[in-house]
Amino acid sequence: MTWKVIIQGDQEDLRLLERTFNDDPKIIHDEAENRFYLKSRAFEDLTTASEVWSQAQNIVKTLCGILELNHGLFEDITTGAVYEVDNGKSVTIKTDTVQMHGAPELREELGLPEPDVFDEEILLALKSDDDAVQELLLLWERGDSWANLYKILEFIEEELSEDVDEAGWISSSNRKNFRRTANDKKIIGLDARHASTEGRSSPTQPMSHSDARSLIHSVSIKWLEQKSNEGDS
Repeated sequence: MTWKVIIQGDQEDLRLLERTFNDDPKIIHDEAENRFYLKSRAFEDLTTASEVWSQAQNIVKTLCGILELNHGLFEDITTGAVYEVDNGKSVTIKTDTVQMHGAPELREELGLPEPDVFDEEILLALKSDDDAVQELLLLWERGDSWANLYKILEFIEEELSEDVDEAGWISSSNRKNFRRTANDKKIIGLDARHASTEGRSSPTQPMSHSDARSLIHSVSIKWLEQKSNEGDS
């Protein structure tokens, strides 16, 4: 049985998904209907629309995690109706929002630098073979709040069994400054990991959110490169 699932969101975001993912999973733009669909071989053995919708959610979250890691700037994207292609039926189960990044054109308009990126097809292959890679992508899909960036750092260090400065990926001073800033309510307010300021001294030069995101992005790329090299050896 053949299935496809509508995905909805900002048109530029959807076009970027279409350009980036065109094998399996594949994003298709039906110009006549002006709709975007998700197709995947993962749907082939599924028999109900609810199973397809659930699998589509997992796929879209992974794709959005990849693009958030590589680009940032979230907008909302949703999965919509599930279509049974063989007989032309559609079954609308429900919609659910996952977050999606803004298009590269928006980065240029805002004057933001292009980030280092990790090849999307290699990432899809890695996550298929390694649950830890999938977990990292799902963490990135949650966005780049201070608390979530801190969680990503903790996850990578647990996987490494050492701190990232000990691995030589960043300096110990940068790691310390990131952690102190992320925990400091006096500096970043309610986004801080800790609600209490008691007994805590603020860093003299707090890290900006953009620098924090860049730091954790860099650490993530290095960890993924290590994973990729392990797979090649």
